Amino acid sequence: LHAPILQPVRRLKQRGYISTLTTSQFVKALCEASPCTTPDPRDRVFAFLALYPFPMTRPQIDSYRRSGFFSGDASNASTRGKGEALERVASAVEAIEDEKTRRRMVNYTAPVETVYTNFATLLLETTGLDFLSAVQGKGSGVPSWVPDWRVTHSRTILAHLPLTEFNAGGGREQAFRILTGETGAKLEAPGICLGDVKTLGAACDVSSPGWEDIVFRQWRGIVEAKTTKECPTKIIERFIQTIMTDSDDEYVDARRVICRRLLAPEEKRRVEGKHLFEGVDEEAVTKLRISCHGRRFFMASNGGMGLVASESQERDFVAVLPGARLPYSFRHRYDSASAEVELVGECFVHGMMKGEAFGRGTSFVKRDIRIC
Repeated sequence: LHAPILQPVRRLKQRGYISTLTTSQFVKALCEASPCTTPDPRDRVFAFLALYPFPMTRPQIDSYRRSGFFSGDASNASTRGKGEALERVASAVEAIEDEKTRRRMVNYTAPVETVYTNFATLLLETTGLDFLSAVQGKGSGVPSWVPDWRVTHSRTILAHLPLTEFNAGGGREQAFRILTGETGAKLEAPGICLGDVKTLGAACDVSSPGWEDIVFRQWRGIVEAKTTKECPTKIIERFIQTIMTDSDDEYVDARRVICRRLLAPEEKRRVEGKHLFEGVDEEAVTKLRISCHGRRFFMASNGGMGLVASESQERDFVAVLPGARLPYSFRHRYDSASAEVELVGECFVHGMMKGEAFGRGTSFVKRDIRIC
């Protein structure tokens, strides 16, 4: 195992998160380690198992209840000694059970694809549908809903952005199931389809010179061509909010400045970063760059706009899964007679990030989505 893969782990240790590591933090560390190399690709999973916050087993729960801490009795002087002793026993039992679980999962005789699929199943069951945001790029030999940790992540995962409150799934109860069969594991969940991807902009790479031209000329041109009957100012305001993924209105002032500069006459308009972002809050500019990088702007068949993964294609469709923080885009399998689809990746849809898809009077199509 090459040392660089341990960097996300060390960072978590330095921040003091190891003892209270959540499954979301665990998945984030896995994603951050994607550029690292390992002699055996299975180590991309096995190297992190020592950090995995396994749910308590039934014996662990029973031991915890007997300790007195569950009911609050351990705070009484008469029971404190007994409670502390039982807590130490419960901790020892928990450590033993977790170690047994890890040993069962570390199986170097299993194919890489099996290791990744089994691990994804575990994380999906403990983290929920937000785990699907870890998928980037097309994997090899694994279902599309299973992250292929051999694929280097090229963009920041929106679900992992700090201080954001995306809630496209409306806080609804999640309902999904994993179907296993000869053709592989399928993930089935109900969804609300927001529309098909009708028009796509070019992929944005903020590390390449001229990325501003793609975002503020090419992407903007798509919006203006498709919304000719609306007020230009309102169109640009929605466009800027979209490319900043600012559904929480965190950067309203920065958006106004950029909007005003983009609405300048053509002969005076300059889209180079040093002119467009001059005096703009640095955090807002960073958020814009992160949001655009590795993504493409799209217009949906119903007039909606948003950002999708750079691997997206026209005719993909976007859907909200109840309980998931972000919408996802999917691709029909036109080579198959079934209704199965492939997961492309997470996305941002303007006006649909706070559960609006579940509002009364909406005409969105509801369907079961089976992801292969």
